[in-house]
Amino acid sequence: GSVNMLGCKRNGARNLIQNEASGETLATDLAQYVYPNVATQNSVKACCSFDGTVANPVPAPGSFNVAAIIRNGTGDYTVRFASAMFNTGYAVCVSNNGNTTDPIWASVVTTNVRDTRFTIRRGGASLGATFDVSKITVMVAGLGGYT
Repeated sequence: GSVNMLGCKRNGARNLIQNEASGETLATDLAQYVYPNVATQNSVKACCSFDGTVANPVPAPGSFNVAAIIRNGTGDYTVRFASAMFNTGYAVCVSNNGNTTDPIWASVVTTNVRDTRFTIRRGGASLGATFDVSKITVMVAGLGGYT
C-alpha cells in the first residue's frame, strides 16, 4: 500500500501519516531519514564528461561538482570544482576516446583544492605530443570532504 505524509511533529502537526487505501490517519512520525554524507573519505568528489575538441568545453549533463572546464591549449585542460576539495589528497582518473591507433594516456599536471589540470598525450611517431579528443571523462575520488 501507499501512505501520504501529512505533517511533521516538529512543525506541530497532529495527523502525520495517511493510509491511501483506508483513509486512516496516524498521529505518529516516520523515522527520520539521514542522507549519506557525500564528503566521506574515498568517495567520488567530482565527475564530468566533455568534448575536448571545442574552444570552450562544457560539462555534459549529469556531471557532478564541476563549475567549469578550461581548455588551456591543445590536449591541455583544467577542471574547476564547484566546491573546493578538503585537501589535495585526491586521485584523478581520466579516460578518453583517442581516435588513433597510437597509444594514448592522460597525465595529471597539477592538483589543488580548487581544480585539477591534466594533458592528453599520444605515443607512436608523435611520442608525448598533446592532442585533443572528442570525449574525455574525468572522475575525482578524495580522502576528505569539501572546504
